[in-house]
Amino acid sequence: MARKYGKKKHVKVDPLKYNHGLAGISGIGKTTMAIEYCELFGDDIYMHYNIGYEDGADAIEGIVSEDIETWQDMIDIKEDIIANRNTDYKDLKIIIYDTIDQLIPLAEQEVINKWNHIQRKLGDKGTLVKTINEAYGGYQRGQDEAFKLIYAYLWDLKKIGISYFLILHTKKKSMSDPMNETEYEILTSAITSRYFDMFKTKLHFLGFAFIDRAIKQTRTNKKINGKEILKGSVTSEKRVISFREEDYSVDSKSRFEDIVERIPLDAMAYKEAIENAIETSIKKRRNEAIEDIEKEQNKQSQIKQEQELEKAKEKKEKENEDLQRDELINRYKEFAKELNSSGGTKKLQPIIETAKELGVNLTEITNWDLELLKKFINKIGA
Repeated sequence: MARKYGKKKHVKVDPLKYNHGLAGISGIGKTTMAIEYCELFGDDIYMHYNIGYEDGADAIEGIVSEDIETWQDMIDIKEDIIANRNTDYKDLKIIIYDTIDQLIPLAEQEVINKWNHIQRKLGDKGTLVKTINEAYGGYQRGQDEAFKLIYAYLWDLKKIGISYFLILHTKKKSMSDPMNETEYEILTSAITSRYFDMFKTKLHFLGFAFIDRAIKQTRTNKKINGKEILKGSVTSEKRVISFREEDYSVDSKSRFEDIVERIPLDAMAYKEAIENAIETSIKKRRNEAIEDIEKEQNKQSQIKQEQELEKAKEKKEKENEDLQRDELINRYKEFAKELNSSGGTKKLQPIIETAKELGVNLTEITNWDLELLKKFINKIGA
């Protein structure tokens, strides 16, 4: 008899099954590289989110993109994808989020809105907030809620076969080694370290794009305080992506130990680096042909995707039903309130009689199913 728990996992062959991240300075070519990488697998396999104040998509001809100005824009797209996954979006495999720097403020505003919505229901006891630092009692709990909101979104799509490619801006950060008390700099993300650490743990590949310059120092025959002044001149420069630096000067990452340290900032080079790292990892433990492994994985993935898609649709139907129920219950309460204020309990008697006729108790109205609520509301004319 097979074990019920403890299933063997296998490294996925398809690079688009993984979570990617690319950080770099503005204008270095992050968006172009991400788009061209995705297009190597097909024109319909990706969608680009042009988020907030980003407008890099305007400079790329033929890009498949949507402008994202509010969190609701994100929700609208996700719901349409789920509703039409097997038709309009059947080939969609990955979404490019450009940039996370701009997505975070949208999520934070949504957290603030949700918090204030809850507080308004508490009346005088509620505490409305204006900033994310005040939400959920402070101490960065609001930021934690914003990350949860973003990751829940990413995961909802991941479950139905749509991975993510995150784009981030960078900055230099001064660090201190606690052992020898020396100062050094690293290239890291421009978002706060709290957010960056949370996103970083979710990525399989995180590359940092930067300009690698060769600088030649020449003597100037000038001195200051007895020290000779050297003049630096750039002899060559190239745009690169780093997945790993021996001196840890770049905050990059890969879950695959055989990834190359650096590659040119180029879509094909990126694809080859990812595929080689994956295949090397697989071949260490398995002898089957990569093509056969991928074929079987795609088959199993499709089955699981259909199951998750059905769950997502059921969840949405339940959410819609709950909204309808809340609306009908509120209609009843307002209707009963008006009757009571105009004629007292005497005018409420037809409502009570209708509930008896249906064999239900008005004190348990919040537990009634949707069809019963609809019938009750129609009968009382609310």
